Amino acid sequence: MRVEEISIENIEMLDNIRLAKPSDSGLGELMNSIRQQGLLQPVGVRKNNGTYTLIWGFRRVNAYKKLGYKKIDAVIFEDEEQELTETDFIILNATENIHRKDINAVELGRTCDLLRTQGLSYGEISARLNIPLTRMRGCLELYRRLPIEYAKDVVVYGSNTTTKKGKVGLNVAQAIIRRKGTTKDERKKIFKWVREGDRAQADLNILFTLLKSGVPLKRAMKDVDNYRPIEVKMVVRRDLFEKIMEDGEHPVDFLKREIGKVFPSLVL
Repeated sequence: MRVEEISIENIEMLDNIRLAKPSDSGLGELMNSIRQQGLLQPVGVRKNNGTYTLIWGFRRVNAYKKLGYKKIDAVIFEDEEQELTETDFIILNATENIHRKDINAVELGRTCDLLRTQGLSYGEISARLNIPLTRMRGCLELYRRLPIEYAKDVVVYGSNTTTKKGKVGLNVAQAIIRRKGTTKDERKKIFKWVREGDRAQADLNILFTLLKSGVPLKRAMKDVDNYRPIEVKMVVRRDLFEKIMEDGEHPVDFLKREIGKVFPSLVL
C-alpha cells in the first residue's frame, strides 16, 4: 500500500455499491475547500491492469473532475503487496461513506445484502461495519422491501433525530413497510403522504390507529391533524374497580368500551 498521484481518467467507479447517481448536494462546499486547502485526505483505489478501481472518495473524485483537475492523490492497494478480497473491498467502500452525506439507509442496506452474499453473518456485518445489529437489520429490510423509487427519500444514515424536508426517517420508513393489513399501493400512498407532509412518527401512529378503527386511508390521512394525544386522569371507585377485576376484564378495556358508547367517534 502506498500513496501517490494518479490520473483521474484511469479511475473506474465501483458501480455495484450505489443505487442511483448521487446528488451534487454539498459538492460546492467541498470544491471550495479543495481550492483553498487542497486535498486533505487521499482517495482509496485498488490497482488493476493499467487502471484503478475506486474504493472510497467518490465525492472527492467528482469534485476534482468538476474543478478540471487531471490528477489526484490516492492510497493504492496492490494485490502483490496486500491481499484485498471482494468482501474487504465492499467494507472499505462502505465504512468510508457510512457517516457521510452520500450514503442513505437503503444504500447501506444494499451493501449489507452484498456482504450477505459474500457469506458474512448478520453479526459479522454489524461488527465489520461498526454499526448496531438492529440498525443493520433495519437498513437491510428497507433495501429488500422498499420500492426502489423511494430509496433516495429515506433519511441519510446516522441522522435519526432530524430529517430534512422531503425526506423520511429510517424508523418511519420501517413502520410503513412493516404495516400489516395494507396493500403495496396503500403503503406507497402512505410513504408519499409522510414525505410530502414532513410527517413524524407520532403522525404515523395516529394514522395507523385510525386505519385500525376502520377509517378509510384517504379520510384517515386528512383526519390525522384532528387527533392529538391528550393525557386524561380518571378516578374510579374502588368497589367498581374490584368488580371489573373479578369479572376478568382488564380495566383499560372496560374504560375503552364504556367511553366508546358515549363517544363512538373517539379513537382510543
